Amino acid sequence: MIFLCNTEEERRLIASVGGNAIFSNHNLMISEDVFRPLPELPVEYDAVYNGRISHTKRHHLAFQIERLVHVTSSIGELPPAGDCAFIRRLQAQSPLHSIANPLVDGLPGRLTSAEVNRVYNQAAVGLCLSAVEGAMYSSMEYLLAGLPIVSTPSVGGRDVYFDPDYCIIAEPEPAAIRRAVERLRDRAIPREEIRGRTLERVRRNGCN
Repeated sequence: MIFLCNTEEERRLIASVGGNAIFSNHNLMISEDVFRPLPELPVEYDAVYNGRISHTKRHHLAFQIERLVHVTSSIGELPPAGDCAFIRRLQAQSPLHSIANPLVDGLPGRLTSAEVNRVYNQAAVGLCLSAVEGAMYSSMEYLLAGLPIVSTPSVGGRDVYFDPDYCIIAEPEPAAIRRAVERLRDRAIPREEIRGRTLERVRRNGCN
């Protein structure tokens, strides 16, 4: 059995007890062909948050952002009534906040990967707001689409391909998240630069 580890620390811990482990962050599986800059699309939102319906995703930390778009889905962590209440809460925050998914009977439908990429390209910044999870596919999707990232401190490996030049680790507090988003939005870092540097980091540090 070979353990694929999202972080070098995970690899070290498993190896220390005799396990056969390699560092292979699962964000390496994100398609660079699907997630890419689309310069023809106008930027309409300050930030995008791709996060499933779950209290662990801490959507409330984004509620002070002026223009925000959500990509979301349910995997059954809440009952259907809870999912609907969650969506209503997102909708109630501001007329400048929106949900990209089509809603059917109050629940979000799925978007294709290409549709998600189009949403990313209409936002200035990508958000990562959970405290603990795996490497978080959407964090790599943001970077390949050329978005800078505002993240909270986290455990699980999503920061492996972060670069401090365009990724801010902010305190898990709504005002701090808003300020970090505004800072990165106003810097307007070229998307191709973020994508190119991310791909270089993948090539340099992808697997060991």
